[in-house]
Amino acid sequence: MPSRSADFRLSSGFRDHLKIVKLERRLGLAGLVSWIQLLAYTSLYKCDGRLDGMDAEDVAIAARWTRDASEFVDALVELKLLERRGKTLMLHDWADHNGYAAAFSQRSEHAKKAAQTRWNRRTMQDADTMPEHSPSNARAMQAASNSDAPSPDPDPSPDPDLKNKRRSKSDGLKEWFDATFVVAFPLECQTQTRSAQNYLLKVKPDDAARTAYLALAAKWSPVFKSRGYFPGLHTFLTEPKYQRDPGPSDLSQQNGHRPSSSVPPPTIDELIASQEIQR
Repeated sequence: MPSRSADFRLSSGFRDHLKIVKLERRLGLAGLVSWIQLLAYTSLYKCDGRLDGMDAEDVAIAARWTRDASEFVDALVELKLLERRGKTLMLHDWADHNGYAAAFSQRSEHAKKAAQTRWNRRTMQDADTMPEHSPSNARAMQAASNSDAPSPDPDPSPDPDLKNKRRSKSDGLKEWFDATFVVAFPLECQTQTRSAQNYLLKVKPDDAARTAYLALAAKWSPVFKSRGYFPGLHTFLTEPKYQRDPGPSDLSQQNGHRPSSSVPPPTIDELIASQEIQR
């Protein structure tokens, strides 16, 4: 089964790189296509760039290379597109060129730990409610009900679980941000992640607002690609122009043009309302 489901990064000028020119001269266009296929395989199954447990034949199969496997692997190693580390083959500078894909395991582990933490906290909270039904507590409740003293309003005793509930919501938002929100954008937009996450933790979007954000991301991503301008995630969240559907004027702007506005970003309610109207 694939370890992730995402794209990988390839420079638009990769065909002019000396290594790629040499690869095509030695192995032909089929060799170039097989190398790209190997990158796609790595992003799915070996996201850290290490081809552990794979020999030359395995690499050739992954790359859809149908001729001699050693010829393909040796050419990649000689051109330093692949590296040998002992008995392990590795994609050259994979983490540098595809950092988001390479960090998938860390993000996945973080999400699992966050989910386990929430589960443990919920289990402890359920266990804490059981002593409330003990005889001693029942007698105390009966005595309190017979008292003439009025019940204070509001209750001066703070909810002991309130802090845990707030932390649980925060963990859920961070998990959604890492696993769903960030990957909804082109790779070039996946910057300003810390400031974007802090902004969302501040505004606390509910499920409807999160759905609205994802809908806007899906509508604006093709525009960013066509214009060649890729705002960071914090810019996308706080720039009012991105909190509506893109129009014809957005598609006609020149590449690299950065929109600017002094208007504050819309509130969560305004964001949800705008998406509901457009639907």
